[in-house]
Amino acid sequence: MLLKKIQLLRGLINGEVAYTGPFFINVDITRRCNMACQGCQYHSSEIRKTFHKNYDVDFISLDLVEKLCSDLPNLNTHEVFLLGQGEPLLHPHIDKIISAFKQAGCIVQLFTNGTLIDENKAQMLVTSGLDVLRVSLWAINLEEYEKCYPGINPENMQKTFENIQSVHNIKINHNRIHPHIILTTPLNRHNWKSIGERVRLAYNLGCNGVMFDVYQHWGEFKSDALSSDEISELCLKLSELRADLEQLSLKHNIDEILLRYRLGETAWRSLPCYVGWFHTRIHVDGRILPCGACTLSLGNLTENSLTKIWNSPEYRSFRNKMLSSQGTLTFSPHCYCDWCCLGKSNFRIHRFFRWVDPIVKKLNIRKKGA
Repeated sequence: MLLKKIQLLRGLINGEVAYTGPFFINVDITRRCNMACQGCQYHSSEIRKTFHKNYDVDFISLDLVEKLCSDLPNLNTHEVFLLGQGEPLLHPHIDKIISAFKQAGCIVQLFTNGTLIDENKAQMLVTSGLDVLRVSLWAINLEEYEKCYPGINPENMQKTFENIQSVHNIKINHNRIHPHIILTTPLNRHNWKSIGERVRLAYNLGCNGVMFDVYQHWGEFKSDALSSDEISELCLKLSELRADLEQLSLKHNIDEILLRYRLGETAWRSLPCYVGWFHTRIHVDGRILPCGACTLSLGNLTENSLTKIWNSPEYRSFRNKMLSSQGTLTFSPHCYCDWCCLGKSNFRIHRFFRWVDPIVKKLNIRKKGA
């Protein structure tokens, strides 16, 4: 990891070229979903417009997955997140996809709404080598469920609890510690007050951790977003919750989410974006996108390897422009950056590189003047 960080810095100094591959990649598994979460820009029952265009491909192909896996060693990339615009467990070959990435030497995390984990899938998740199972749980009581999953059968809530417990029990039966089970929750005005209850629920279900996420309203669901006063109160509650989580030996991301709230909704307007050096996203149809909130295609895996695309002229131009906050603004028609989910990484890189960048620029000016 130290070598990758050094190579990352070398790339930032260059300003265009990446000397190491992505630290982690997001792989879209499917565009289909069996749920309609209120804040989902793809499948909400109340959505008035779509953030992304509709495409013909609903599932990523095994051929694309295998092509990507064969390329990852060249990029020294060893962590993969399986998620996307829909529910990954709907993919008919999700077991083979997990297996392919594990054989490529990757840490594999899978995001799911948890409703489709029957006994067979629970067995598969435990025996597949999956490292982390992240279950998105917007609601833990009927009142929250009616607000966060309008029109969806509330029996799904208890079913999800039972499915999580089933994975935990199978882990015990197989004497395995993986996958680690993490409950995740985007915090909106309907569910933020129950964060303490979520911790107790996670512990009772045999989970390994609890992670909270900032609610991204995508401009469509702003009425469900927290007010500034609610965010202030929430941050106090999160700080107090840290001791309980650690006492129960549950993993958490309290420091990260507090940082994101401190940076604010529009931090991207004043910070460079370094995502082009440490992350990329593979769409179901093979398009290579900078991140999950961007529609800008920088290449296609059906036409080239990720290694070639990673340092293509398009990617180099993207990196160079995003090194300034003014450049970031030029991509706003393609990106939705409010409450950026990669804000923590951007902030930490910038906290260091902002001292290095002026020195590099001075040296370059001297070279040109010599």
